[in-house]
Amino acid sequence: MYYDLIVKNGRVIDPVSGKSETRGIYVHNGRIAPPPGDGSALSCGIEVNAEGCYVAPGFIDDHLHCHRGNPLGGNPDCICLPCGVTTAIDPGSTGAYNIGTLAEGVATFSETNIKALVHVNPSGVSMPPYEEPADPRLFDKVKILEAFRKYPHMIKGIKIRATEGSFRNLGLAPLRKAVEIADYVENAGFRCPLVMHFSALPENLEVENLIDTLRPGDVFAHLYQPTGKTIFDSRRKLLSCMEKGRKKGILFDSACSTTWSSVENLRDAFRQGFMPDIIGTDIVGYTRYKEPVVSLPNQMSFFMNLGMTFEAALRAVTVTPAKVYGILDEAGTLAPGAPADIAIFQKIECEKTYSDRYGGTFTGNQMLLPWATIRAGNVVFVQAFMRNKSYY
Repeated sequence: MYYDLIVKNGRVIDPVSGKSETRGIYVHNGRIAPPPGDGSALSCGIEVNAEGCYVAPGFIDDHLHCHRGNPLGGNPDCICLPCGVTTAIDPGSTGAYNIGTLAEGVATFSETNIKALVHVNPSGVSMPPYEEPADPRLFDKVKILEAFRKYPHMIKGIKIRATEGSFRNLGLAPLRKAVEIADYVENAGFRCPLVMHFSALPENLEVENLIDTLRPGDVFAHLYQPTGKTIFDSRRKLLSCMEKGRKKGILFDSACSTTWSSVENLRDAFRQGFMPDIIGTDIVGYTRYKEPVVSLPNQMSFFMNLGMTFEAALRAVTVTPAKVYGILDEAGTLAPGAPADIAIFQKIECEKTYSDRYGGTFTGNQMLLPWATIRAGNVVFVQAFMRNKSYY
């Protein structure tokens, strides 16, 4: 029996089933193939010996700015593939008027599987220090729906930024309009979660207002940001509306970036049991491989050292975002027939000091170390020393 590629001897973790076992992964024609069942002799084009490593579905970074036509955009293959990330979701770099530049440019020519959110502002996100206006009169639901129809394989939701710079004196009107548009798109037959950036709210808005307006299945991003109103009250107790939102079915994305988190907020939230459902990086072109986020595995390690379990961190970059964005048929799973997107990595003991841009630090003692990445059945990254483990 012939396979194009076999990953052998690794500890395979399937977050969908919850199973963890030492076994082989078999790949044929770019997809996960069933294991041989008749005891016949095996042959393959490439054999990867993952002894001592974990083998998991390729990671999903659901918050990575990768539109090279925007000053924020970074090279997704450079940022993702060396880190076990095989799927990236651009969080609204483009709007309905320019989404084609992402769909027909970066997404076409990247080896990373690129998905995207359409920003409700027709031109997408603006470069700091300016923020795109969230005036509902600018939102064009017809053009947004046209974008979903033109690029159904790539577009997986819409985006809005709930900030003082965008909302100004408009109150909840921009968010309510965004929800209306998401409903409009879904009524036309498309899955359309609304992803909301949270930071520096206007004086006339409270966090509870946002939670009450978002729908089940929507995503609250930049959960641990420290500017202005936060998810804590004056005594550093988690706002009751946060648990209310979780029970409602809202998903919470870390999306820490270099700005939108602090060690203090992370530590206080984790102590109160409020950990992210999704781990996204919010890396942009000029922050790639820089502290404090560095990469998606580094962000996972950060959270594990604060108390998040390894299993929860793995779900937060595989099956959970895959379900939220409706891409479980192509990411987040090792089920037979799925694209062969695979992350091979170790969990090692390694002392490291983690920090934020606000002066907060702590020391951790465990780290996830990427060893190899397989995308659509092709080895797209491998540590050089894996050649000593019968890589070819």
